[in-house]
Amino acid sequence: MSLPDIRKERNNYKHYPITENDHTLSAYHSADSDAFGIPASPYSARERERRTRSERYDRLHTFMNAALWGIYIFAIGGAAFNAVFKKSTYEITVNHGRFAARPAQSSVEYVPEGSVTPYKPLEEGETHTQVALNEFRMTDTLTKNDLGKGTLAYISGSAAPADVQQSETVKISDQMNGFYALFKEDLRLNADAAAALNEMMEAYGNHSGYGDFVVYGTTDTYTSEGSCCPKFFPESLTGYTVDLAVSMGGLLPYDGEDNQGWVVQHCAEYGFVVRYPKGKENITGEEYTPWHLRYVGKAHAAVMAKNDLCLEEYLTYVKQFTYDHPLGVAVGGTEYRIYYTPAAEEGDTQVQRYLDGGYEVSGNNKDGFIVTVWKNN
Repeated sequence: MSLPDIRKERNNYKHYPITENDHTLSAYHSADSDAFGIPASPYSARERERRTRSERYDRLHTFMNAALWGIYIFAIGGAAFNAVFKKSTYEITVNHGRFAARPAQSSVEYVPEGSVTPYKPLEEGETHTQVALNEFRMTDTLTKNDLGKGTLAYISGSAAPADVQQSETVKISDQMNGFYALFKEDLRLNADAAAALNEMMEAYGNHSGYGDFVVYGTTDTYTSEGSCCPKFFPESLTGYTVDLAVSMGGLLPYDGEDNQGWVVQHCAEYGFVVRYPKGKENITGEEYTPWHLRYVGKAHAAVMAKNDLCLEEYLTYVKQFTYDHPLGVAVGGTEYRIYYTPAAEEGDTQVQRYLDGGYEVSGNNKDGFIVTVWKNN
């Protein structure tokens, strides 16, 4: 290259602007500029930096696309797996419930979509026949011995104590609140009934301003001369009954009147019923006994109160409802379904229930089982 050409080339490089963000020109060299001792343009380095950033972005973009496709394939694969193995994957669902007795065995079955009509929500306090949900159902095996267990087991007034099956009980004094008193410290009651008793007595105390009720007896009631509860009923041995008295300067029998009449009027809201109600003497065989309450659970008590049914009538009434066409009732924001399963004439009885939700099973102590289920929230 001639000297004029070199000067021309050098003059060309003088036209490259330099800013505060630019590196010195001496930092950029090419093979040609080294040959002539001429600094190279910073634009070539900027171009290389731009290309480097572009390559990094392309790699990141490729990685993100691969990750998204992986998630999509995993989701599709999981859905396909569930579709094929619905029964086995659903069997591990955690359930909460109580049986009249632990079933001998259980099996799971899926109710196909469209085989039954969808369940319709109820308004608070509403009761009417409903139909089952499309969902998994479970079959439990119960025995003849289970017929006498549960909140709805019918115990006649002439039943021998040896024939009455007692539920698991707790000591009331360990559970009670400050809204009532005990006639004896060692009184025992079914745990659910004890919790309902606390709830009811607190509500009465808040309503009336009094705490004048006394639990006079449960599984063992004093019935001798001067007793406030002069008769013992064999069903008390189940652990589901409460005998009440009133403290007003001394212990008085509870007659269901005056301020204390609130308990007779509202006990169903807490799962209790007056076991021998007024106007049902010809059916129960007993006189009106407001002081003797039986715990049956909120759903059953709501239906009995709404339809003015005593226990004998209710156990007949509920037989019309089946697994596929249960009785629906809404209580306290929870929807219950109730249905009856007749006991097998010979051998064990297969009782169906929904796998997803709470449940109770009670024998009627005669010829079948009443199942109560509710959906978990």
